[in-house]
Amino acid sequence: MKPSPYIAPALLVIVFALVSFLLALQIPSPDLMASWLAGVFFQAGHLDQIYPQDTAVYTMLPPSGWRPALQAQGYDDLVFPFIYPPLWAWLAGHLTQITTFDMVKTAAGLVNPVLLGGMVILAHRALDTRLSALGFVALGLVLLGGTVIGTAALQQNQLQILVSFLIVLALERARAGAPRVAGTALALATAVKLYPVLLVPVWLAMGERRAAGWFVLSGGALAAASVYVAGWPLHEAFLTEIRIIGQSVMVTEYALSLDAALSQIFMPDALQFIAGLDTPAGTTAPLGWFVVQKSPLWVLASRVANLTALAAFCLLARHRPQEALIWPLALGVFALLGSLSWGYHYLPVAAFAPVLLDRFGPLRGTLALMAVFLPLTLPMFGLIQSLPPVVDMMFQLTATAAMALLCVFYALALKPGRD
Repeated sequence: MKPSPYIAPALLVIVFALVSFLLALQIPSPDLMASWLAGVFFQAGHLDQIYPQDTAVYTMLPPSGWRPALQAQGYDDLVFPFIYPPLWAWLAGHLTQITTFDMVKTAAGLVNPVLLGGMVILAHRALDTRLSALGFVALGLVLLGGTVIGTAALQQNQLQILVSFLIVLALERARAGAPRVAGTALALATAVKLYPVLLVPVWLAMGERRAAGWFVLSGGALAAASVYVAGWPLHEAFLTEIRIIGQSVMVTEYALSLDAALSQIFMPDALQFIAGLDTPAGTTAPLGWFVVQKSPLWVLASRVANLTALAAFCLLARHRPQEALIWPLALGVFALLGSLSWGYHYLPVAAFAPVLLDRFGPLRGTLALMAVFLPLTLPMFGLIQSLPPVVDMMFQLTATAAMALLCVFYALALKPGRD
């Protein structure tokens, strides 16, 4: 029996996971902490302390009770809010009864880099490429682990890693003729972060009706379970926060969206500064980020842009149903058009990037990858910040341009389809 070509890549992923775990062992994970605290307050019955208390614009500040609760335990680092569906607050609440946050953080630190590497393996399986599995995975791990796209997600133990893995799993399983797993995986990803639902119409355009059907069944079951265990009022609070996020733009070095870039360039005076809760008292230059509320016309333009992009990808999928690069291209464009797109939203987009060596050839492919990913490395982060600024957050502008360039390369790399 011929050995699987994925044995060596799997061993490489294990080594990557161990190194990643050791490097991030002492780094706080405020994103993971947010889910844990939501569980603590859910379990205590303080449902008003689950979601942020924003009213007009998303400030990225947690509920009022979180900071005092953490300070009482000696924690004085950064705290982010919880913005996932109530089902996960309920699940986290049960975890608080059987384990500790340190145990959860340790487990996440081991599992997340495995999921990251597994996502790259799945991307190779989903593609029609001449690149070897080992070469593809090795390069993919360098592109993710060597840039802010992967490092920030791993350090934060971000749930986006799981979501990204599930998205690529769904795409690979659909192409492999396993619609039940595909639909269920995408439904689970959508139950954590809502935006993967945008891929379902593209599936339908490709003719993946069974996968889409399993998505509806699985997603409906997860939604019903969430309402059953958490109640409808908490879901109303969640949906209100999602609406507020859709009307807001977050501007930080790591918010890689066109909205954030355009806000910096064209309306810097409208940006509202939000001081992070980890800023020491008496600091003259507090740490934080900027936000701006979208006008009704801006909100409408964003919705039109997203619907136009969705229609375009459905049309493209209908004419090129076997072209796997439609998926990273679509995910990249949707992230660029989003109001709140962090660097790690591009994890599944970057996972497919090694294929550019195949589609463009070794030389042009290497130059394309360098143009996209070199500006995203940590040394370049420091260099870009030291240059005379064109806008306040030059890295945000540079990194957003890099992701847009990657989408352009994917579009150029698409194989010809039928007319």
